[in-house]
Amino acid sequence: MSIDYRSETPQARAVGGLTRPPLEIPGAISPVEEADVGVNRALIGSQGLNIVIPSYAITPGDKVLVYIDNQLVLVWQVEKDYSGQPISKYIPATLIPEGLITLTYRVNVEMSGPLKVLVKTVLPGGIDPQPDAAGHYLLPPPQLTSTTLNGQQDETVYVAPYDGMRQNDVVTLIVGNWALPHTVKATEVGQPLTFTLSTELVASNGDGGVVLYYTLCDEVDNHATDHSLGVSVMIQTGTAAPIPPTVTGIDEQNTLHLSQLGSQPVNVSLDTQAFSPGDVLTMSLKGLDCTGMPKSLTQEQTLKSETTLDFTIPNAKIQELAGGSARLFFTRTYAQGGKQQLPSKEFLIVGNTRRISASNEAQNQEAVGGILAAPENSVLKIFPPYILGWITAVVGGDGGVPLRIYDDNAPNGANVVIDPIIGAAPFDVIDLWLNGKIVDTEIVQPGTENDGT
Repeated sequence: MSIDYRSETPQARAVGGLTRPPLEIPGAISPVEEADVGVNRALIGSQGLNIVIPSYAITPGDKVLVYIDNQLVLVWQVEKDYSGQPISKYIPATLIPEGLITLTYRVNVEMSGPLKVLVKTVLPGGIDPQPDAAGHYLLPPPQLTSTTLNGQQDETVYVAPYDGMRQNDVVTLIVGNWALPHTVKATEVGQPLTFTLSTELVASNGDGGVVLYYTLCDEVDNHATDHSLGVSVMIQTGTAAPIPPTVTGIDEQNTLHLSQLGSQPVNVSLDTQAFSPGDVLTMSLKGLDCTGMPKSLTQEQTLKSETTLDFTIPNAKIQELAGGSARLFFTRTYAQGGKQQLPSKEFLIVGNTRRISASNEAQNQEAVGGILAAPENSVLKIFPPYILGWITAVVGGDGGVPLRIYDDNAPNGANVVIDPIIGAAPFDVIDLWLNGKIVDTEIVQPGTENDGT
């Protein structure tokens, strides 16, 4: 008849029928397989998981109880000044297990419908042991047979299986100005993934250098801590080898380290020896930041007599692309008319982004996505209830209730007393049962632990 405030038996939840709408989770991911909504790492903050109880038929003084599966995780009494708005509360992060759970709530004795939730807080790909490097060290670069693409036939790219690979993960291969998403099937878990670079895709990227890499995201929108390691590829559709522009500060892996760049801009040099005075050179920067959002910049210069034309990318623009990539395109517009697409250049940008270390992740897992604790092995000592005014020692029962009790107490019915309650704690829940159903609920308030109810 009583329960610890952190646990409840399955039987105790079968009360009042499913008369109330399910609770809501602001920002929950939908749709997801096997659940109504999904909850990711970002939704479980320092306060826990935000839930909202619909305002349907809630009045001041009502008792509200929230359950994860069969365990009670929240309980409160509606304030006296409640004015009918939805009620927002937080379930502590330590009470939220990883995986599929069912959230329900009670208002007095009326049960809500269930909300099936998929909770995932473990990031795909694992925790990068070298978080300051160019890409996730545990996510190897895409694999292909040749790093020179001529655009005359389709090319196959393989992505190796990764730590924590799950069905419905989305692996997105970035190839220049193309993004190729792939949703992992159940049969592909633990197997290499195959992508095809069509001749159209290769040709549309134009000649020049690109860096192939991929990003990871699970079905509830948890992203890997970084994109994969990259592999540099040269697109050469003609006989002459493309000569991409020169970018100061990038290393042999086509990576720009912001820690080395400091507050300086990035200088880009274009060889113009074969060009003519009056030609107009346009540089277009197309980049992706660490979240995959595109950034762009366009600059234009008219050639005079220089053999090398220099462009400058402001430091602020490069900082926006930290943790992402940048690709530079150049277009030559002839002084006499007509245009030529020049070889491109792509590089990764590392630094100045929040990284997750293994030690920080261990601390996070202690607070989020753990295993819901088993009910405590403790039982309160509660004396049998009695009804004020009942008649004791009747045949067939412990007591009898005359009709006048209901008449005297109308419209509330019989007044049932439980006294004393030994070993109670604040916010323990006392349910009154009648013929296998809960008919009333009381919450032990602080300071009243050993009082009767």
